[in-house]
This record gives sequence, C-alpha cells and structure tokens, in this order.
Amino acid sequence: VALCREAAGTAGKALAAAAEHIYEIKKLAKKKSQWMSICKDGLLGMSMNNAERLALAHEKGIFAAVPESCISNVSITTLYLIAKEKNEARKMKALNELAQAAGIGYTEKAARKTLADPTKTKKREAPQSFKEFLSELEKELPAGAKMRVQTIASKAEKVTALEAEIKALKEENEKLKKQLAAAA
Repeated sequence: VALCREAAGTAGKALAAAAEHIYEIKKLAKKKSQWMSICKDGLLGMSMNNAERLALAHEKGIFAAVPESCISNVSITTLYLIAKEKNEARKMKALNELAQAAGIGYTEKAARKTLADPTKTKKREAPQSFKEFLSELEKELPAGAKMRVQTIASKAEKVTALEAEIKALKEENEKLKKQLAAAA
C-alpha cells in the first residue's frame, strides 16, 4: 500500500513537472504560431488541448494547492475546469474536494457540479403544451416570423384532431372486431 501511494505521488509529481515545463515552453514561444507549431508537430507528446490545459493549471497554481497523490487520480480536464474558474470561493471548494477525494479520485462531473454558478443553473420550465410553446415563441419573434408560427400552430391543431380521429377509429375497429368474432 505504501509503495502504491508513493507511486501515485510520483505520477502526480511527474504531471506537475510536465505542466511546469509546458508552461515555460509556452512563455518562451514568441508568437502563438510558434506555440501551435510545437503542439501540432507532437513535440510535447500530447495534444494541444491537453498542453493548454496543463499550462493553465500550472499558471493558476492548481498543482501547488493539492498533494501530488491527488493529481495522479484526476483528469487533465478536471484540473483545467478548476484552473479556469473565476469565482475564488467555488475554486477553493473544488480544490478542497479534490484533496479530500485523494485516493478515490475527483471526477469532471463532481467538479462541474461544484463549480456551477447557481444563478445560471436555473432552467426554464417547459410549457404545458405545444400550443403554449408556440405562443411563448411567438412573443419572442419579429412580425414576419409570427405568421409562420401561426401556420405551424394551425397545422399542429390539425395533427391533433387527426390523431384523435385515428384513436376513435381504432376503438371503433376493435368494437367491430369483437362483434364479428361474437357473431361467428
């Protein structure tokens, strides 16, 4: 167990060291085109996306904020999500959760949940019916588009009426089948 924990710490240190080197290389690249060329040529041994994310995580001090053994058991995307968070309170909460998760790992889903802005997560309630949806949509549209919405609404009403007629005909068909079976 001790050797396993030591290896996890070593892996975390290696990822932190790679992030630091990537950050320094990015700083040394005089132009964005040089940085992109380094990444596209595969010189870093990883995708440009992962290189960018690790550089940001290093720049924002993510690796210094948690034990190395925690770093080895988390995705680069999770580190990036925490690093790019602007709200310091949510960022600190995510870092604490990452550190507490230690050997279990801290998922991207958990990070997204912790870092979610509670003022933006409230979803608009779905309308009760298609007709209500169209009336809400009609309010938000310019005059020319309102005619199209009204056309869609009238076609939707026809579809609803036809569906009701189909249902009634199917019920009548079932009754007739029963009558026919009883007569035979």
